[in-house]
Amino acid sequence: MVNDGTTATLKETACYFGYDKNYFSRLCRRLFNKSFSEQLTFIRIELAKRMLAFSNKRIEQIAAELGYKNNSSFFTAFKREVAITPNDYREQHGYRLAHQHINDN
Repeated sequence: MVNDGTTATLKETACYFGYDKNYFSRLCRRLFNKSFSEQLTFIRIELAKRMLAFSNKRIEQIAAELGYKNNSSFFTAFKREVAITPNDYREQHGYRLAHQHINDN
């Protein structure tokens, strides 16, 4: 999902773990109380938050590394999940801001 910039699919992920895709879909729903795609989005956004906070990578690069085909999809998903844009998140939680506060004290 993250290593090569592609997005995991339900079928591929189920196969990787040795499950039928329909069973794996139900298993995800039971374990996470979310669909596979909802859980995948959650994981991707959590990774994006860490990357925004702890790296200097461009937002476009982060989106591509997490498998988003375009920046618009990434911005939409991020804002839907976090309620702010990736830019605003980085401003509030980014390395530079945290580093500045440490040096100010």
